[in-house]
Amino acid sequence: MYSDRVDYIIRNLDNVIQIAKQDSIKEIYGMSKSRIFEKGLSKYDQPIGKYNTDFHRLGSDKSYVQERKDKGLQTAFVDLVFTGKLKDSIESNNISQIYFKNIYGSVIMAENEKNFKTRIAAPDQKEKEVYLKILTEELTKLWKS
Repeated sequence: MYSDRVDYIIRNLDNVIQIAKQDSIKEIYGMSKSRIFEKGLSKYDQPIGKYNTDFHRLGSDKSYVQERKDKGLQTAFVDLVFTGKLKDSIESNNISQIYFKNIYGSVIMAENEKNFKTRIAAPDQKEKEVYLKILTEELTKLWKS
């Protein structure tokens, strides 16, 4: 009887791992987009930065801060939201990956990380812990089933 139980658990381990990956990628995707684009936090859970009031986008006579204000966007902290293209360029396949769907997103994010001298797109500690939490929950369900 004990060997039947062990066999059952072993047969279902791959399924449990796949379920945990799928559930965690969905949660991490939402958490990371919120952290970056709503809270303006780096992977270290620190503010990405402050907007430079002297910075002007190429071809603009207004400061970037003024352009943001004119669009009704907040200027208290960097949230990487202006057109929405960067945020929209991040996708998840809901299976195992979060990625940039185009070159624009990867280039702009890399430039922002260089400009603000911090990692932004990488998962923070809480996001990393999501997979282990969900995997533990799924393994517990399997053990108790």
